[in-house]
Amino acid sequence: EELEKKNKMEEETTKSNGCNYTVSIALPGSILNNAQSPKLQAYLAGQIARACTIFCVDEIVVFDELDENSKSIEGEFEGIGKKGKATVQLARILQYMECPQYLRKSFFPKHPDLQNAGLLNPLDSPHHVRIDEESVYREGVVLDRPVKPGKGSFVNCGMRKEVQIDRQLQPGIRVTVHLDKHQQQECKVLKGKVVPPQHPRTEAGLY
Repeated sequence: EELEKKNKMEEETTKSNGCNYTVSIALPGSILNNAQSPKLQAYLAGQIARACTIFCVDEIVVFDELDENSKSIEGEFEGIGKKGKATVQLARILQYMECPQYLRKSFFPKHPDLQNAGLLNPLDSPHHVRIDEESVYREGVVLDRPVKPGKGSFVNCGMRKEVQIDRQLQPGIRVTVHLDKHQQQECKVLKGKVVPPQHPRTEAGLY
């Protein structure tokens, strides 16, 4: 009974800390054209990402003010510095930096836009959690592993142990996982449930 009261109080505290608004900014992709080399372009994109993290910006809209029809980051690489290509490059680098380090190999194949990724400084944002760092929420990728009927998929959340979620999902997709705080750390597999990506912000006030 006392444990139930404690859990209820923790849930109420968490809900009261939620944040129901987002902060967005818009940037022209041509800002990278001001850099004099590919390395400086990557470094500039990294500085933009770091500044937005410090000021808790939730969304960055990269627009092409030159109207070169750069509507997505898909397509073949045609060279850095060409007209209209900076928009695609900036969007790709920002998406790469937002992704936690342990998930980047799963979602970002080798690409010329990311050839200078080693120059990018870590964001150290709350969802970039280290392997032994405790956190209620973690980003993960669904693993392609067989599961028993009625059991959920396994997820790599960047921890020493895999996490089994509450449902079966398609392998290879990114998920936000809420970990069970009261589980035994000695168990072979941790337990968690899938929540919407905005859940850490709206329920716990985490950026």
